[in-house]
Amino acid sequence: MTDRQGNGPASGRRFGRWALKDLDERGEGRARDLRRHALAVGALSLGLAAGLEAVQVLATILTGSPYGAGPGLRDLILKLPWALLVCMGLWLGIVVGRGRPAVTGLVGLIVAPLASLGARATAEAAHGLTFAANVAEAPSPLAVAGLKGLEYACLGLAVTWLRERRWARAPHHAAAGLCAGLVFGGGFLTLTAAVQPLTAVVLVGWLVNELLFPVGCALILFRVEGRARGTRPLSGGRQSTQVEAADQPRG
Repeated sequence: MTDRQGNGPASGRRFGRWALKDLDERGEGRARDLRRHALAVGALSLGLAAGLEAVQVLATILTGSPYGAGPGLRDLILKLPWALLVCMGLWLGIVVGRGRPAVTGLVGLIVAPLASLGARATAEAAHGLTFAANVAEAPSPLAVAGLKGLEYACLGLAVTWLRERRWARAPHHAAAGLCAGLVFGGGFLTLTAAVQPLTAVVLVGWLVNELLFPVGCALILFRVEGRARGTRPLSGGRQSTQVEAADQPRG
C-alpha cells in the first residue's frame, strides 16, 4: 500500500535514480551549451572587430583623409584581441558569477585594463614591422587602462542587471553600451585632445572604438545569453532556478 502511494522505500529509490540521471543529463547539456556559447562569443567578437575596422576605413576615406594599408592592418591587429578579451571576459564573468552583477563588474574592471595595456604593447611592437605605421601620440597608457576598467566594469554591471529583467531587449543593451561609451569615451577624447589634434581620422576612430564597440559588445552578450527568446541562461540566476524547480516531479 505504501509503495502504491509512492511514499515508501521503493519510491525513494526510484526518485534517487531519477535525480542522479537528471543531474548527469543536465551536466552534459550544460557543458555542451557552454562550449557552444563560448564559440559564439568568440566568433561574434572577432566579427565585430573586423566589421568595425571596415566601418572605420570606409568612414575615414569618405572624409577625404588618407588611410593606408599600414594603419588599417595595425588597427585590425589591435581590435581583434581587444574585442575577444573584453567580450569573452564579460561573458565568463556572467557565467562564473552566476548572474551576479558585482562579479561581472569585477571581471570587467580587471580584464579591460589588461586588454588595453596589451593592445598598446602590440602597437609598439607592430611599429617595428614593415607594414606598420608610426604609433600616434597617445594619452598615458595607465590613464587609458584605468578608464577602460571603469567603463567595462559599469557595462558588465548594467548587462548583468538587464539579463534578469524580462522586459530587457536589444535596444536596452545597446543603450547601456552607448551610455558607457559616451561617459568614459568622452573622458578618453579629452585625454586625447591634450596630446594631439582632433583630426577627422582621430574622431572617426573615437566614434568606432569608443561608441560603437561597447554597443556591439553589449549586443553580443544579449544575443548569446538568449534573452530575446526568454531561454534559460547558462549562468544560473533567479530565472534559471525557477525553471529548474518547475522541472522537478510533483508528488
